Amino acid sequence: MSCPVLRGCHSQGSTREEAIENIKDAIREWLAVDAEKNGVIRIEEELVTATHPIPTSTKVDFAGRRQAIWGGRVFSAEEVTAMRDAEQESEEG
Repeated sequence: MSCPVLRGCHSQGSTREEAIENIKDAIREWLAVDAEKNGVIRIEEELVTATHPIPTSTKVDFAGRRQAIWGGRVFSAEEVTAMRDAEQESEEG
């Protein structure tokens, strides 16, 4: 889970609820560090809400993605590995 407006502010959790609590903590910590660097005296906390749907599973369906993009084309093991690696690298970003 991440907060796109705060560069490098990411977190994770083993459940959706844990992930939400962890990203809230990560946002608080990110803002506290930024405030200290920039001389901000006070930070006011407001309700934090998710603006994008949070997936219920962290497992990525690479096979489903490939099927949606490439249809019934058959790929070699090397092609599949290369596509999987490219997808993972683009997601890690």
